Amino acid sequence: AEKMRQINQAGWRMAKEGARDQAFVAGAIGPLGVRLEPLGPVSFAEARDVFREQIAALVEAGVDLLIFETFRDLDELREAVLAAREAAGARKRRGGPSRGAWRD
Repeated sequence: AEKMRQINQAGWRMAKEGARDQAFVAGAIGPLGVRLEPLGPVSFAEARDVFREQIAALVEAGVDLLIFETFRDLDELREAVLAAREAAGARKRRGGPSRGAWRD
């Protein structure tokens, strides 16, 4: 989990430096690459936990928005969106500064 956090935050930093405050920087969220229940071994709760970890790292870094891309399974996309709502809500409860798509 820590490695994933470092990779996502490093990617955000590089993109933010390249944007030079002239563009929004998005965090990309894609499918897990495994089937979810009942056709696969990963439960909806497990999928949401994985998405929440990634999204929390991106929100913590300060992404302006999230892009959900290349999902083919609507159940998996739903879990990613719910995880994003949870991560954004946790940031607001902690009193972190709001940015971009997380603006109050």
